[in-house]
Amino acid sequence: MKIVDIRTLDDCLGRSLIRDVVFDSPVTKDVIQYLGTAGRLSYFPDFARPFYRLDIPGHFCLKGVEGEASARLILTGDIETSLERFRQLINGYSSHFSSRVGP
Repeated sequence: MKIVDIRTLDDCLGRSLIRDVVFDSPVTKDVIQYLGTAGRLSYFPDFARPFYRLDIPGHFCLKGVEGEASARLILTGDIETSLERFRQLINGYSSHFSSRVGP
């Protein structure tokens, strides 16, 4: 899974701490479980649209729906540091997944 685009959304305070993230594939249960290893995960698979929320204090909150190829990222720390932490997390999933796949 890779990040295709991160779009800045204007918030009412003009700080632009909210981003829409677009991935190259839908977020799966495996991805959600991986994300949970990095912070505080709330996951509701029994909702009509299975919802997840990942909180990494001091960096960001990620909210999304399983099966969708986008999510909402709310930055809570230094913008550049928090974005880099998010990118590292997603890139880590790709590395984690490729190391689990056999030849």
